[in-house]
Amino acid sequence: MVEKRHIQALLLYFLAWSATAAHQPQTTNKKQSKSGKGFRSSVLFPVTGDVYPKGYYYVTINVGQPPKSYFLDIDTGSDLTWLQCDAPCTKCTPSPHSLYKPNKNLITCEHPLCVSLRGPGNHNCETTDEQCDYEVNYADLGSSLGVLVMDSFPFRFTNGSILAPRLSFGCGYNQEVPNSIHLPYTDGVLGLGSGKASIVAQLSEMGLTRNVVGHCLSGQGGGFLFFGDDFLLPSEIVWAPILSQTKHYSLGPADLQFGGQATNIKGLPIVLDSGSTFSYFSSQAYSALVSMINKDINGKLTTAVEDKTLPVCWKSAKPFKSIRDASSYFKPLALSFRNSKKVQFQLLPQSYLIVTEHGNLCLGILNGNEVGLGNLNIIGDVSLLDKLVVYDNVKQQIGWAPANCNRLPNMDLDYVDGYYYVTINVGQPPKSYFLDIDTGSDLTWLQCDAPCTKCTPSPHSLYKPNKNLITCEHPLCVSLRGPGNHNCETTDEQCDYEVNYADLGSSLGVLVMDSFPFRFTNGSVLAPRLSFGCGYNQEVPNSIHPPYTDGVLGLGSGKASIVAQLSEMGLTRNVVGHCLSGQGGGFLFFGDDFLLPSEIVWAPILSQTKHYSLGPADLQFGGQATNIKGLPIVLDSGSTYSYFSSQAYSALVSMINKDINGKLTTAVEDKTLPVCWKSAKPFKSIRDASNYFKPLALSFRNSKKVQFQLLPQAYLIVTEHGNLCLGILNGNEVGLGNLNVIGDVSLQDKLVVYDNEKQQIGWAPANCNRLPKS
Repeated sequence: MVEKRHIQALLLYFLAWSATAAHQPQTTNKKQSKSGKGFRSSVLFPVTGDVYPKGYYYVTINVGQPPKSYFLDIDTGSDLTWLQCDAPCTKCTPSPHSLYKPNKNLITCEHPLCVSLRGPGNHNCETTDEQCDYEVNYADLGSSLGVLVMDSFPFRFTNGSILAPRLSFGCGYNQEVPNSIHLPYTDGVLGLGSGKASIVAQLSEMGLTRNVVGHCLSGQGGGFLFFGDDFLLPSEIVWAPILSQTKHYSLGPADLQFGGQATNIKGLPIVLDSGSTFSYFSSQAYSALVSMINKDINGKLTTAVEDKTLPVCWKSAKPFKSIRDASSYFKPLALSFRNSKKVQFQLLPQSYLIVTEHGNLCLGILNGNEVGLGNLNIIGDVSLLDKLVVYDNVKQQIGWAPANCNRLPNMDLDYVDGYYYVTINVGQPPKSYFLDIDTGSDLTWLQCDAPCTKCTPSPHSLYKPNKNLITCEHPLCVSLRGPGNHNCETTDEQCDYEVNYADLGSSLGVLVMDSFPFRFTNGSVLAPRLSFGCGYNQEVPNSIHPPYTDGVLGLGSGKASIVAQLSEMGLTRNVVGHCLSGQGGGFLFFGDDFLLPSEIVWAPILSQTKHYSLGPADLQFGGQATNIKGLPIVLDSGSTYSYFSSQAYSALVSMINKDINGKLTTAVEDKTLPVCWKSAKPFKSIRDASNYFKPLALSFRNSKKVQFQLLPQAYLIVTEHGNLCLGILNGNEVGLGNLNVIGDVSLQDKLVVYDNEKQQIGWAPANCNRLPKS
């Protein structure tokens, strides 16, 4: 049998959730732009690479129509972005993708970006339509020669919109690389300097984002890069002014400290440059630093002259396994900037050393004079690791703070509460919609102007169908209504649908098809045509606060779900995973290309049901068995709270009240949820609940030794009044009958994977603000 080709996986970010707000009145507050120019949003990129052994960090950028993917080395030390280019190419290095083919949209010699690159008076244009030739020379003696062109760059902004602005960049047909340099396996360079030709400066000039660049390079490999200022920065961040008279990100003169003590290494002109793998000191400062280090470690380590990884290396009796071991032998360094009182750039041992493949430690600060840097001192990737670094070209300052670079930054946006949602783009040109994620149903639907007879308030304008109706005989229509539930009168009859939810809400509409542009984890951008519901009549019970979204993203196990359709096309595996952060946000993925934690446990999906059902489970309370047994359990991300059947619910409330008797009192005045408790002082955090409440656990009869843990924070919420309320509700009151639902409140801070191919569900505790690795 020929195996289907699955392109890769798909990763989506959640915007927000808060159980405490689920029953509160919803308000929308559009923030005022931070300037009169009305900047749209920011752009966030995953970063790949490491300092050793790879030697560079890169992002995937899409260029052209249709878009093609390229790997670009991120470089804050230069302005111009360029791609190796078939113009034709006279000298190009090996690259991961085919050479960029220019579309003849040349930038002229008189264009302002061409002038900014060559500097005033450095070339007079012979004709008005003369092309703009460029040459970029790098400090390591490498160079790129080519011509300036313009093309579309499709970006997904953090507000969900996808735009493809036409930007200028270099079409490089001659690249020189010194023999001493290890070639980066990329397609070109992403220039992020402060000049007008940089990509972020061009986006800023168009009013699409602020002229701010930030990066966070992980010492474990990977990280993230962003354009714009919509991200919340850590309180520990320190700022220093950019030296205005230079073209680099220069922080001016700095004095070096060694082990917290002043040294004779003073007045070093410092430049931050993510395009440099290592850091560089001028010759005199470099020699003095090596001498200081050797004197300090005398007798503890010996010089590893046989290790040629870098010029200065040391070895111990036993090989070093981790850079963290270096702290036992090496002291921290620090740069104190003369232009900024009390501002230091800390260089812990892991910020200036690497562990080689031989298990030795090598100095990651090199002699700048040997690569032609002269008096310039470069802080490169090795010293930028595990720091959030922000280059603010608007305020002319650079900030930095220690950071977990595998954790995405939080966005400074207005969020809606009470549910988790993702931004999905639909149509050509694509338009953005907020969809409530729901593993409890199959069909994805959008509120739709068909026209709409009953629609709830939504954040975007209603979807306008493009007349691509799905017929009544289509397999997806048959799968939705079930066999024998409707005979089609004609072959081209439309497919009407009605989805009824357990909370008595519903959506009525017609099945349509349109393009869904997705960016896959391998960097490719595809826009498969998928089927979904055009909902023109939505019923929401008066007791339910409608989510402020545009529809529902159905992620159930049926054929009509988006992930099942992608799988049928061979684009990704029929696997869904989510991680809902208790702090708000998280991530959702389709496919099986992500590394799952070793602690993950699996249980089979009950095959005779249409839900993600794990079959009967027995409840434990504080590690002890209870009389609450045989509960049919379903996992459902579309439900804010968890639900137990009436008898089990009453028994649970009784157990909890008996256990906390005298410690807390019932808060009858708090109407947030049916059962709430209060203390003498208001609760500030859900973590405080562990002092009063015991953990619960569900033990599944179909899976020996497999438990679903419910710590107090997985079944309680803190209300705005500072009380604790039970996030497990009576299912009989919303028509669930004997069904017991594990909703968002109990799914928080767990990675949950629904594997429809192996018919199993897995879960493990997780940091849901940290991206999974593929």
